[in-house]
Amino acid sequence: MRKLRTKTVRAIVDHIIDTIPVAGEGLWDVLSVDYTKCLTTLLRYAPHTEHLGDSDWERLIDFCLAVLNNQEGEESQLSFRSGNNPTLEDSLEDNDSWSTPARVTSALPTRERHARNTNAINEVVECIQLLTAAPTAPVQASAETILQELSTFVKSSSTLAGNTQQLAFSSINILSSKVLFDQADLIRSSMITLIPVIRRLWPTKLQKLKDELLATLMICMVTLTDLTQKEPSEAVTRAVEDLKDTLYSECLRRSEKGLLQIDDIELNRRSATSKRLVYGPRLGHARSEHNWTIVWSIAHLAKLSEKIHIPASDNDVVGDNASKRRRFNSGIDDIFRDAISASGTRRICALQLVPFLVNERNIEQKYDFIQRLIPNILDDNSAISSWTMVVLAWLVGTTFGTQNQSDLIINIVLLVIPTLSTRP
Repeated sequence: MRKLRTKTVRAIVDHIIDTIPVAGEGLWDVLSVDYTKCLTTLLRYAPHTEHLGDSDWERLIDFCLAVLNNQEGEESQLSFRSGNNPTLEDSLEDNDSWSTPARVTSALPTRERHARNTNAINEVVECIQLLTAAPTAPVQASAETILQELSTFVKSSSTLAGNTQQLAFSSINILSSKVLFDQADLIRSSMITLIPVIRRLWPTKLQKLKDELLATLMICMVTLTDLTQKEPSEAVTRAVEDLKDTLYSECLRRSEKGLLQIDDIELNRRSATSKRLVYGPRLGHARSEHNWTIVWSIAHLAKLSEKIHIPASDNDVVGDNASKRRRFNSGIDDIFRDAISASGTRRICALQLVPFLVNERNIEQKYDFIQRLIPNILDDNSAISSWTMVVLAWLVGTTFGTQNQSDLIINIVLLVIPTLSTRP
């Protein structure tokens, strides 16, 4: 690959595109797998991809998107409305102008054709990832089309390999980061439509795919935060709540070893002169950063959900929008209750969330919570005991300042010392 000149690369690309221009027709069934593998091999060598002219890059993207748009197989026949959130999905798809092309017939047996198309699609998705990742890629003009096709693809590709889904989300994340500031409305609408997909794929055991889903989730957070600062629609409200429930439920199903660990976090000050206490992951450790980010995401979604519903609960009889929303029991209150009275994984998860949510409580609520939390120090479960100490340390470190807060800290110390003296 290193010895191929730019002119040769262009000739190979032209030959592939001209020979199998339409998926499912002509020589596609015979040559698609080998030719798409050849294309992927060319693009994996970064200089070849970077030296593509704008017109060549656009031809390749158009070819790859046409393959996705014409994909066959059982996965393209599945309706995404069968997911866990029909209300949100239906409301999102009402504005969706993307269409599924007519089924293309072929002389090959259905099973063999499906296998070959799947292999070709896997290669094409990697090609898209390589093309969008190139630093010289002219993505601005094609961003909307690429995001639409990739979003449609991940919504209907539930039976494809996890590696293919990972590459598709990698392309979405790369493209979104490149055009986020120039085409904010496009990213906002794309991320909202992807939330049901993230929820559906979130239980995956494939770590690389989950990392890409988490990266997409971070972009979604920016979008949801922006939308909740305005008058959020019913779709946005449901998206926030359902995404929070999905992440939290998945955490509750984990074993204690699969949760964020004490060794995964850092609780210190940024500098010797800083008054700000930091509760963060151990940077440079992938597992620490991943698990901490999930906990942060759940807490952030809980705060967004609270902001959406509190105005509605205060004005239940004012306005049509308020009347459409059901009365809301605070999810944050539930988390604080679980941190005190729940058992096992549920209590550990709640304790991990408390540092992110404690600023939502006033001084009296903090003091009452601390009084009820202190007995957890003596819990037989070492994880619960340790996380209780982390929460108490965080409360002391973040409430230090005014006279009232200093008095609170003194009271905390007076409450904790007798408990610690009885600990083995």
